[in-house]
Amino acid sequence: MKCKRQHIHLSERGLTLIELLVAIGILAFIAVLGWRGLETLIRTRSSLDQELEQTRNLQIIFAQIQNDCAHIVSASQIDGQTPLLLAPNRLSLVRSVSLEAAPIQLQWVSYRLQNNSLVREVSPLTRDFTQLLSYGLQLNTDTNTNNAQVILQTEVQKFGLRVWAKNGRAWLSSSAMQASPNTLVSRGSLMNPQTGSTASTISWRGLEVSLSLNKIQGELTKTILLGAT
Repeated sequence: MKCKRQHIHLSERGLTLIELLVAIGILAFIAVLGWRGLETLIRTRSSLDQELEQTRNLQIIFAQIQNDCAHIVSASQIDGQTPLLLAPNRLSLVRSVSLEAAPIQLQWVSYRLQNNSLVREVSPLTRDFTQLLSYGLQLNTDTNTNNAQVILQTEVQKFGLRVWAKNGRAWLSSSAMQASPNTLVSRGSLMNPQTGSTASTISWRGLEVSLSLNKIQGELTKTILLGAT
């Protein structure tokens, strides 16, 4: 009978202070681990969302460049002048713009890397060839601050450009292009800058654009046809 009473007494005994503190410590440790895991998950998701948004924005930029290149004019439409100028970190082209119930007009469009930001700049619309040349010189020498500018993307690490020539010269980088970004030259001058001959039938058919951002590893590259065909 004595042993039975002792057994009942022991089974009804509660937790001691030390046991309670140990249990609280274990629960606190588990809570800290769970919070750190949740915090890491939130940071990872935020980083992935940011990279996804930046990648989506780069795709929109490629689509805008492709649309401009689809409306690039031919050299014959601008008196033999080249409608495409490449320089390190800069792309400039002449495109046609058709507004509703209005004659077709011409416009210079420029993409350039400035202070790690990709900027798109357009000149006013015009149908006058002399005025178009003036707009081109101003835009490509950064002497006109009245042109409409839009910052397309910040934190850009690289804006690479190459052009494909139909006459078999293959891909040429912007640094290999004979045309200076400060001078509008004829197609022949691109082929032979010493003679300035316009007899060449050189024709730029494709453009390769590469973009990379500071916070995204690797780069995105897109090949774009010049002109509607």
